[in-house]
Amino acid sequence: VPDDFPETWILGTSGEEADWFFEVNIGRAILEDASEIDNWLNKTISYEDFSCSENYLKTSTLVGQYLGYTAYGGTAMDEIAMFLPEFNHNRLYQMNGTYSKANVVDAINNGTHIISHLGHANYLRVFDIYDGDVDTLLTNTDYCFVYTQGCHTGRYYGLECIAESFLKREHGTFAYIGNTHYGFYSSYKDQGASQLFEREFFDAIRNEGITNLGNANYDSKEDLAGIIGPTGARRWVGMDLTLFGDPHLSLHLDVGDVSAEQTNGNEITISYEENPGTGADNYENYNIYERDEPDSTIGIISCSVNGNNVVLYLEEDLKEGIPYNVEISNVSQITNPTIRPIDVLSNIIELSIITPTTWPAEDGPYYIYEDLIVKGSNLTIEAGTEIKMYQGKEVVVYDNGWLKANGTEDEKVVFTSYDDSDRASNGDWLDIFFYRDADHDNCEIDHCLIEYATTGIWLDSTSTATIKNTSIIYTKESGIYSYCANPTIENVIVAFASGSDNNHGFYFENSEPQINNIVSYENDYYGIYAADSSNVVLNNSIIYGNIAGSILNDSSSVLITYSDLEGGFFGAGNIDEDPLFADPSNNDFFLQSDSPCIDTGDPDFPRDQDGTRADMGAIYYPHLFDFTADKMFGYDSLEVTFTDLTEREITNWSWDFDNDGVYDSFEESPTFSYTQPGVYSVKMKIEKTAWSDTLTKTNFIVIQQSQLDPPENLTITIDSNDVFLEWSAIDTTRFDNSRNELFYLIYYSDNPYDSFDFLGYTIGETTSFTHQDIIPSNDCMFYQIIGYAGTLERMYEFIERNKIGKLEKLELFQKD
Repeated sequence: VPDDFPETWILGTSGEEADWFFEVNIGRAILEDASEIDNWLNKTISYEDFSCSENYLKTSTLVGQYLGYTAYGGTAMDEIAMFLPEFNHNRLYQMNGTYSKANVVDAINNGTHIISHLGHANYLRVFDIYDGDVDTLLTNTDYCFVYTQGCHTGRYYGLECIAESFLKREHGTFAYIGNTHYGFYSSYKDQGASQLFEREFFDAIRNEGITNLGNANYDSKEDLAGIIGPTGARRWVGMDLTLFGDPHLSLHLDVGDVSAEQTNGNEITISYEENPGTGADNYENYNIYERDEPDSTIGIISCSVNGNNVVLYLEEDLKEGIPYNVEISNVSQITNPTIRPIDVLSNIIELSIITPTTWPAEDGPYYIYEDLIVKGSNLTIEAGTEIKMYQGKEVVVYDNGWLKANGTEDEKVVFTSYDDSDRASNGDWLDIFFYRDADHDNCEIDHCLIEYATTGIWLDSTSTATIKNTSIIYTKESGIYSYCANPTIENVIVAFASGSDNNHGFYFENSEPQINNIVSYENDYYGIYAADSSNVVLNNSIIYGNIAGSILNDSSSVLITYSDLEGGFFGAGNIDEDPLFADPSNNDFFLQSDSPCIDTGDPDFPRDQDGTRADMGAIYYPHLFDFTADKMFGYDSLEVTFTDLTEREITNWSWDFDNDGVYDSFEESPTFSYTQPGVYSVKMKIEKTAWSDTLTKTNFIVIQQSQLDPPENLTITIDSNDVFLEWSAIDTTRFDNSRNELFYLIYYSDNPYDSFDFLGYTIGETTSFTHQDIIPSNDCMFYQIIGYAGTLERMYEFIERNKIGKLEKLELFQKD
């Protein structure tokens, strides 16, 4: 906008054209007296000559305010932070509760190099700082650069604007980029016009090597020239985005003389790019402290030097998930003091999710130190991943963003407290919040454990998120809170909500959830609270042990069938009996074998995985309690591997393999060597805390003295429908008289890869057998001929019952 008044103002309306490709850089400095000129020149020269604290050059302040229509500026600022990865970012976000005018003032006075801002503003104020505040509140001598997307902060024509105030006062900024007219945000994926220009500005600074402020500002417009239309927001911003300050001044971004990295729990490596000079080898010249708690320091006991690297040895390990800084003093070749962030071993998450992201388990645990915002994009969390939430922080999904946390039965996704379980408590962190404009159809929580939150899952208006196979325990308020939402909730456990006046298991307000197979147990208030015209239909569930009662119906419709409710409830198939959970105090809601909830769910409901009628509750009771062995017959020195087939969660196994009443192994899949002939029963005992079961298989393993040679020269002939089998006898001359009579067992099958059926046997020297009346439709048949020396009755009964035998020789015949 030119400063001729006012006839030639260019407002970016249709028909006005501009040359978007610059030849001359322009910066404005509207200074009215010698004092203002001195102030600006002193700040500019101080910055250009680098006569300021080096530490602040690595510090940025990101300011994001509420924009309206569910949009916040914080996520857009997280995108800008990606262009400055080596900076220590101070995030002042309204969505996180960290934004305030006072906090911005403190950030400026404490020394910050760059301030990036997205929020509402006008010509009088930016981040709620007015002209008078610049004089009375700001005391900084480490001057900053401000880039704001707010409206009108640079509206110098006919008015005195806040951009001028920051530039011409004694304190404040050495340069400022802002709008002379409107700035524009967008609630869609941070694609507002102003964000596009700021993104290109920092792209020029970081990726194109254009550190000169004037060049970078114009480069941002050149890079977007192809998408600036004849009208619209991009045209407005392109025309009114103005630099206040020296356009020739370059940002100092090359300060990389020293860095710090945690290389072990109690070891920090300080790396100097060049010889640091004297003092670097004295551990007393280093101070390590929590970034956000400067008084929380870690003692250093010694150090070692290797070239330009100094390793500091600490009195204790750094706390996991906490950002730390190191302050370096009295080292001759660097600015003193120098403060650097420590690259810690923990995977600390402070940025929002604004591009498609996947978190694998092997990179965890993930420490959520700031609110985890999923905006306009998606986050997928893989099975086995642990998410540790810092005090008061939450997961927020909104603006068409979606979250999928997909664990498995054996590898759950865990959302838990920063604190270890022995120190964690209800309400350590906030919640997983699906906001009204999230992409709810793609939001899914499956096979997760959510513990120690304030509210486990908060479902906002119209949410249709799916929650299944998940446990939500030890919340301060409700496990699931649903406001005007229609979620799908299946196989979900909510237990032990305690510590406030709103700790129901499930709280539905004006909602219409789809619910099957839930458990609500020992919550301080009601198991389910249905309020404000909710429509709750519940099947196959257990609502038991809740202090205030099972159900509170507050002006709603509640239909419950085939469920176990303490105190009873009208509905088909409902019962009021102790569900007999295995060990609920340890979050084991498996049903004991004599539970009244087994096979008593809705008979019209899909059957359980084992084919039986549906159970009540979140975890079905598998009737399969079994084990198997890879061999059940053999000779002395036989190794047998046993496998538990039971379909339930087990922590302890005990095995007795040899009938002596003493457990021989405590492994899940043990191997045992049988060295003596005999018939052995095998017993397996399974346990988990408060329950156990025992299964014994009688005469399960048979061991003979030594292996016989297989039958030889098997021939097969066919006469009509009869099959004649003949073979050569086993040479028994090498056996002593203690051996029992020789005999053969014959088996058959039309599929050699399936089980063989017992057909018959011969005794002594008889080496032939006739298979009579074979079914004509069988085009081929396979036979097993097995030789034994043992007690006929015992062997015959055992092998016939179990349909097993050692395959010695196969012959195939084809029917004519």
